[in-house]
Amino acid sequence: MTKKIIITIDGPTGSGKSSTSRAVAKKLGYIHLDSGAIYRAVCLYFLNHNIKVNDLENIIKNLPKINIVFRKNNLIFLNDKDVTDNIRSPEINKNVAIYARVQEIRDFVTLISQKMIKESGVVLDGRDAGAVIAPQAELKIFLDANPKIRAERRLKDFGYVKNEKNIEKVLREVIIPKDSCDKDTLSVAKKQGFIVDTSKMTFEEQVDKIYKMALKKTK
Repeated sequence: MTKKIIITIDGPTGSGKSSTSRAVAKKLGYIHLDSGAIYRAVCLYFLNHNIKVNDLENIIKNLPKINIVFRKNNLIFLNDKDVTDNIRSPEINKNVAIYARVQEIRDFVTLISQKMIKESGVVLDGRDAGAVIAPQAELKIFLDANPKIRAERRLKDFGYVKNEKNIEKVLREVIIPKDSCDKDTLSVAKKQGFIVDTSKMTFEEQVDKIYKMALKKTK
């Protein structure tokens, strides 16, 4: 019987972590755990409750009230409400990185992620999944791509038309600031993971590459 493993896919924003992880998990018959979606759900909770990122007292008080569940077909529930679409809104895109810097929120996301991966047969993505959430993972991938290509990939998330002006806007306002903010975390993940540069790969090629790497680990 083929053994199941834990796979982590880390990388900077726009590298395609979530979509790639989802596709790899589907091919392997594994569970996909999107830690970025957890951060987004937490961010949504605080925005809905008008709790500011600098209000640490209320953040700590409310964290135990947050319940996040992943269900079939990649649906994400926050306190029994389907928020799959809500967490991809422009408002969340703009604020999630700010809330993710709060150490108490990072600790909370790490804890609930670890509870979700007690068994193997999981593909987990994030920025420090292999280093912090699942250091025991048998396969650690660092997914990367040229910053400008990553900016182009993020256009859809912000509802922008694909043109050079908008690509430069996302590069300047999203990609470069987030890369700078996540510099230390990404540096650790890059050292630990097998680097897969997707700049010149099709989506199918990058999924197939990681899928084949995973198969070798399961023998």
